[in-house]
Amino acid sequence: MILVTGGTGMLGSNLLLELTYDNSDIIALKRNSSSLSNVKKLFSRHNSSLNLKKIQWIDADLIDYYRLSDVFKEYGISKVYHCAAQISYKKSDNELLLENNVTSTKNIVDLSLQYKINKMCYVSSIATLGAGTDSNKITEKTEYNTDGNNSGYSISKYYAELEVWRGVAEGLNAVIINPSVILGSGDWKTGSSSIFSTINNGLKFYTKGITGFVDVIDVAKIMKLLMESEITAERFIINSENISYLELFKSIADKLNKKAPSIYANKYITAFAWRLEYVKSILIGSQPVITSNSARTSHKTLLYSNKKLLENIDYTFIKVEDSIKYYGEVFISDTNA
Repeated sequence: MILVTGGTGMLGSNLLLELTYDNSDIIALKRNSSSLSNVKKLFSRHNSSLNLKKIQWIDADLIDYYRLSDVFKEYGISKVYHCAAQISYKKSDNELLLENNVTSTKNIVDLSLQYKINKMCYVSSIATLGAGTDSNKITEKTEYNTDGNNSGYSISKYYAELEVWRGVAEGLNAVIINPSVILGSGDWKTGSSSIFSTINNGLKFYTKGITGFVDVIDVAKIMKLLMESEITAERFIINSENISYLELFKSIADKLNKKAPSIYANKYITAFAWRLEYVKSILIGSQPVITSNSARTSHKTLLYSNKKLLENIDYTFIKVEDSIKYYGEVFISDTNA
């Protein structure tokens, strides 16, 4: 029996789609308020609507240890894919991020040890890796920088990852993945998918930063491959290509038949922009589009290495250009529906 947390999210739903191609029994946890509409849309797009019946959905709060314990005990969980995480870049949410992301992972790790599951895959983030230098690629060994400039989300994921390592030290078979920016479809208003909406609405500014990108399909498939392997007690960067934000924006704009960003936003402009967004978020209670952390990051050259992964599994990544073409078509279809 396989347990998947965060099954209604972009990565979680794609992972469920991948897992249902086998005849595995699957339990997917979700919040009571979470909608399955994007999951159903994804399965329908892949002509797999009937496979949804292979998934048993259970409402559970991941910080509720006793509710989770009942699930582990009742269903005899043998494998866990822990995808769920709260994402926010508002400083006022920092304590909540620690509670949800760290406590939930601690609970999953403790119960996995208690019920002696076979293996666990934890979805971490490149946010838990050090920044490296402009000339050297970031690897799994690049140490996390605790200089005080990290976002609350980054800190919460770092400490959640430490919970998994603590579980490994206590005998848990586990692998950790650190995906770069994930490209995929889902809720076009939130997460990395929102970049398609932003370009579609007429983004005018760009920065000269570079970072890593990977297709959500690749992440889901690699998670499954790692779980089926003998590999344990390892972490892997999941990254297809390192490209500039401008190159990404231009490619998406071209696919959506929109004008590409043409105004360079230097550090002073982005500093002003994140402060404006901060005030706006307080006034109307929205998530800021730009934060102080993302403004700084947008100017950095962050090159991520996938060498370790490719030394351990035989895999060919989807090109970013092909991902943009595909998800651009999905975006156009969804917005015209």
